[in-house]
Amino acid sequence: MNKIDSTLKKIYSNKKYGELAALYQFFNNNLISAIESELSSDLTNTSGFFENLYVDFQWIDKIPLADFHGEQRDINHNLIEDKTELGDLFIQYRHTFAYPDGKTVGVFPKINYSLVVQAKISDEIPPVVPVGKVNKKRANSTSKELKLLEHWPEFDLYETARSLKPLVKNIHVKPQDNAFSFFAAFNNRSKIWLFGKAKNSQICDLNFSDIIFGLKNQQYGKDIHTDTAWGAIASSITDICQNRKIPQSIANKIESRQKSAHIKDGTVYAFPLNILPFITDCITKIASLFRKKKMLVIFIDRISFEGPAMEKYRKRS
Repeated sequence: MNKIDSTLKKIYSNKKYGELAALYQFFNNNLISAIESELSSDLTNTSGFFENLYVDFQWIDKIPLADFHGEQRDINHNLIEDKTELGDLFIQYRHTFAYPDGKTVGVFPKINYSLVVQAKISDEIPPVVPVGKVNKKRANSTSKELKLLEHWPEFDLYETARSLKPLVKNIHVKPQDNAFSFFAAFNNRSKIWLFGKAKNSQICDLNFSDIIFGLKNQQYGKDIHTDTAWGAIASSITDICQNRKIPQSIANKIESRQKSAHIKDGTVYAFPLNILPFITDCITKIASLFRKKKMLVIFIDRISFEGPAMEKYRKRS
């Protein structure tokens, strides 16, 4: 078991976790450090060219929802009539080049891959997708989630179940061979997460580190530059998040970001990373203060710096 998976397992106590409480334990400084450590092994570090890795965890207080176009049915041929959530976890991996451009910093994005995960609790060994109870007589949340993540029928994306105006309309995500949507199962006895491709009857046999390394190596995930619909989804999720670790002069050019946590109608939509140390040990208690289910968002950014003028960005150990 590598550092990422061993660190994740140590986060959990002997208590029994619900689906959301188990997921929110990811929001932990030690796990951030483990991901940074494992993914930094091949970074270049010379006088004229060096690389930094930045990992940030955020969450969005209201999970985006998909409203299918036309008549859609679940695996038991039940009619789907309501919106379904996009997922519980969104992970993005980007590789960007930064170089001096006159008095400013030039930025060239090379890779921007991301994937989405639906999290569940399961005592099955091994867990099998869709990892959750499916009603044979009517569509339920699990069967709707499987329909979306396996088949990706055309849909409109809404901020909430009650939203009248979609964030993005007519989204038609292209299928591809590399998996970019997954189910995840947490076992309360073993305190281990296992992941499986979002495909009916797929066995969940992937560790969290497999997902992370697979995304980095482009074995998993979808490129926003080759699918405009996926790019729209990624932008809708990340628009309200902040990456506090990337230098602002670079982060602003990678992706438009708000300068402060997004607040609307008294609801905090993004949980700033700079208060993370104060909540690591009491995340479930704080989570209970929020009324809405949250989507966890993980940003992994590899930045390649070129030129002597970039030395000010070098991480010092």
